[in-house]
Amino acid sequence: MKTHTFHRGALAAILIASVAVSHAGVTLVGGSGTAIGAPGDMKYFADAYGVNTINYWTERENHSLANDLVVSILPPNSFPTNSTSHFNNNDNVVAAGTAIDSYYFYFDPVDGSAVGRFRFDRKILGVITNERTDASNDHFILSDYLINPLVPNANKAPGHFNARGLEIGSNEFIRWHNDREITLNLNAASPGDQIRVVTEAVPEPASIAALGLGLAALLRRRAKR
Repeated sequence: MKTHTFHRGALAAILIASVAVSHAGVTLVGGSGTAIGAPGDMKYFADAYGVNTINYWTERENHSLANDLVVSILPPNSFPTNSTSHFNNNDNVVAAGTAIDSYYFYFDPVDGSAVGRFRFDRKILGVITNERTDASNDHFILSDYLINPLVPNANKAPGHFNARGLEIGSNEFIRWHNDREITLNLNAASPGDQIRVVTEAVPEPASIAALGLGLAALLRRRAKR
């Protein structure tokens, strides 16, 4: 009986710990950043904030992609690495059927620069930084369906606008520390810098609970033997 009691106690501890961290998502670990939680404060149009901090928020959690998702930057093969360029085509994707979490970052100062280091709970699959040339190939517009549906329409851009993303290069770049942690090195004026980061999905608490029930049932069956 002591053996089975230990297993059940260990299982309970694992489940409690898993649920506790399941929606932490993204964490600012250094530099300038302000987390936004209310959909009404999540803004996507040009010159939306006018503050010298990187605003960031969660857009979607555990979203299954219906189609391939075009991205501007894929994770590097080694770390640390600086991304100082992004794809100028639509050939690089996160595959349809992948369960993802989506996060948004918006630096819109009066004029200036900012550095923010962010850690994600799951592996980064791709980053969107390139607005390209028009609505048909703009990486942001192609992925704006990831915007939280509770965000008011007034907070969304009416269409494509130039310089929504990064003017990526030696003065504005992304530093990859590992596959879950990046530093955004930004330099912006009008209309500001916008970045979308896509990661593997954090499991939903309901999914964790279902797994726990299955494991508990297995332990009960073993206890009866």
